[in-house]
Amino acid sequence: MSIKFVSSGAWGDNSKATFGDSQDLEIYHDGSNSYIAEASTGSLIISSDNEVQVLTSTSEVMADFNANGSVILFHDNDKKLATLSTGAVTYGQHTATPNKSIPSFSFEGDTDTGIVRTNNTADTVGIMCGTKNVFSMQTDGRMFLDKYDSASVATTGSLSANQNFQAPTQDTLATLTVDPSGNVVRGEQEATWTFTRAQLNATLGNTLIAAPGADKAVVVTYSDWMIKYSATGAVSTSQSYVVRQANIPQAAASVSILPALRINEILNASQGTPTNPSYGFYTRDIPTGSGSQGRTYKTNTATTLHKATSDALPAGVISISIKLRYRLFDGSTF
Repeated sequence: MSIKFVSSGAWGDNSKATFGDSQDLEIYHDGSNSYIAEASTGSLIISSDNEVQVLTSTSEVMADFNANGSVILFHDNDKKLATLSTGAVTYGQHTATPNKSIPSFSFEGDTDTGIVRTNNTADTVGIMCGTKNVFSMQTDGRMFLDKYDSASVATTGSLSANQNFQAPTQDTLATLTVDPSGNVVRGEQEATWTFTRAQLNATLGNTLIAAPGADKAVVVTYSDWMIKYSATGAVSTSQSYVVRQANIPQAAASVSILPALRINEILNASQGTPTNPSYGFYTRDIPTGSGSQGRTYKTNTATTLHKATSDALPAGVISISIKLRYRLFDGSTF
């Protein structure tokens, strides 16, 4: 049976228009507020093949629901949040209640990782991972890697060489620095090569660092050598291993030299039978040139490895590693 109304119907306060065998749907006004209520265990469903809008009495949009499309929420008729097929976009400023123990913005299923107000201190923001603060910034521009502290200052006592966050696998590093515009950029760079005894006894001339290109120079600032060995021994005193980079007056100008004297110190028999493997280190600071007045560099020049003689390394040598610390300078940005 159907009923057709041709004029308005009136229900007094708290008088309900009900629908359903069990009066499941209720529409009524209680004197203060108006209600559309699902009074049973079912759901209240509003459906449309096109669009559903929630408006104010002056037709300002509060919410806009589009079939197979976006859901848009408004504040005072101003769009603030819209869903997309790939996620959502928000508009304007967003705030969250700060908590120093958990992130204010986190990830589903990982609520202890995200953005946090560090130590619940005003004008600070940080990144928390697994309840631990790992990075923070303050209003004066200072930045902190919160867990990268070190016991590196003492008055007269000893310090441990083993600090936290040492390189876990490859100890070849690059420094991150700040340029005059505030950009975080690469500063000094390390590079490491390892040659076996067989490779070092063969013909050398290997390119370690390729020529960097026009108007650019690789300037080596420090060098370290490591010998890995299993037995003592000695190399010919005339032998040396040389890292070269040509400059204008010298095609064979050296950058770093591992001389026989230092090799034989590391392999000296006075240590007894060494552990297999054992390690010895040799280091040089800024390379010296003629008259111990430093050395010059020219642009677009490769860095190579050579040796002074064909004399072989003793059988106890397993390998030699070279670590160079260098800057790449560009004439246009120097």
